[in-house]
Amino acid sequence: MKQALFVTENKMNEIDKSLKKLKAEGVFTEEEEKNFFSTQAQFRTLFHTEDVSLVRKQTDEFAHKLDQVKVKIQKTFEELRFRTDFSAFLMMLFVGMAIGFWLLAKNPKE
Repeated sequence: MKQALFVTENKMNEIDKSLKKLKAEGVFTEEEEKNFFSTQAQFRTLFHTEDVSLVRKQTDEFAHKLDQVKVKIQKTFEELRFRTDFSAFLMMLFVGMAIGFWLLAKNPKE
């Protein structure tokens, strides 16, 4: 029972940190936060029972729910990285074009 609690608590801490990081970067995370908070609250009420088999079964269900939230968060981080990389690419492209036009305009006319 302790092991199930420890593993799930670690997942919840990781998800909480990830949500805070996304929020700090300006990403709207309300839906993920609601799902996470609901799952977290349900999980914490589970440990008021003494039925070990029930705790193990439901801990697996909560782990699955947390994994779904974690996957959604990871996809958001991947999209942010893509947007950052694409923006850098576009900036470099425009800088290169500006240098090219400047060099073409600098050539003496015949």
